[in-house]
Amino acid sequence: MKYVLALLVAAMSGGTALAQSLDELPPDVAAVSRDAVAACRKIGGKPDYEPLDLVKLVRLDRSGAYLVDTRALRCKGGRNARKDGRVHCRDNHCKLIIMTPGTGDRFRITYRDFVEAWSSMTDGSIKVTINGDHHTLRLGSDGIEGD
Repeated sequence: MKYVLALLVAAMSGGTALAQSLDELPPDVAAVSRDAVAACRKIGGKPDYEPLDLVKLVRLDRSGAYLVDTRALRCKGGRNARKDGRVHCRDNHCKLIIMTPGTGDRFRITYRDFVEAWSSMTDGSIKVTINGDHHTLRLGSDGIEGD
């Protein structure tokens, strides 16, 4: 419950205060983030990222959400890594994962896709660009809903 309350307070105040390390994140969010980092190590690379760039806290409708933005992760020296060091990207699209509060202190993945760009909007939605098309994501009763 402490993670959900902290998330709601930060999201409602418009703040983006977040953990300085993956260890300070809610366990579910930390696990997804560590999986992204582990993919670099799996191909023999050295992960290069800042936790504040890899994981963002945003307001999504009247709640808060964690976004794992793999565009912020570089893999130095790994086999099969792209020239720019991104292992979770293809073409100009990188994996974006949105995690929203579940039950208790749990967080659940409610959106995962390869996107060109994303932005948090003042109306509480998240705008993503996929193949040049813009989509607006909102938190619905069954997870993320988009247009």
